[in-house]
Amino acid sequence: MQQKNSVSGSKIVYLDTNMVSQSSENQRSTSIDGIEVKLSSAEIQVGALVGIQRQIREVQKNGTFMLEKYISKNHDPGKHGLWGNSIEGALGEFAVSKALNQYPTGIESHWATDVGENIEVRTRKKPEHQLFLKTTDKPGFVYVLVCGSFGSYQIKGWIESDFVFQQSDWLHDNNGTTTRCFWVPDDALKSISDLVHV
Repeated sequence: MQQKNSVSGSKIVYLDTNMVSQSSENQRSTSIDGIEVKLSSAEIQVGALVGIQRQIREVQKNGTFMLEKYISKNHDPGKHGLWGNSIEGALGEFAVSKALNQYPTGIESHWATDVGENIEVRTRKKPEHQLFLKTTDKPGFVYVLVCGSFGSYQIKGWIESDFVFQQSDWLHDNNGTTTRCFWVPDDALKSISDLVHV
């Protein structure tokens, strides 16, 4: 067990091994494409609250122009809107935290790392959706792709941002249908089980 101070001064405890609860509501199972994680009702409630708090900060910062600003930078937020996206993003972080048995540090502040000390999470709704990194994303970090919604997620894999930023052919806007980002092919992702040792 390792204890460190977080950005906000609270203590973060990292366990050296993954511990799996025997509760049926707390299961993780390994699949061919990654790890499947089902969040408990309590985890969903806490994660949803984190997502709502994030969106309230955006409302306070950008006011009534929040949606227009988002669309101008990132295209349409989809049918679930910004609230749903913020909640699912936080729940994806909780899924990775649960799978890796690490503290979800993203709950602490807007600028905090999502999980542990160097893991950022991207949550996408559909399994065919790719991991993307923005040109402004953090160098020296690990980015994890999570697919799913409503408390059931598949952690598809991870990649180091420094490697992604070297792949100039991955930087595009999908023929004008998305924001210009680095779009990471699924076959470039590393197994989530390898992340335990990073």
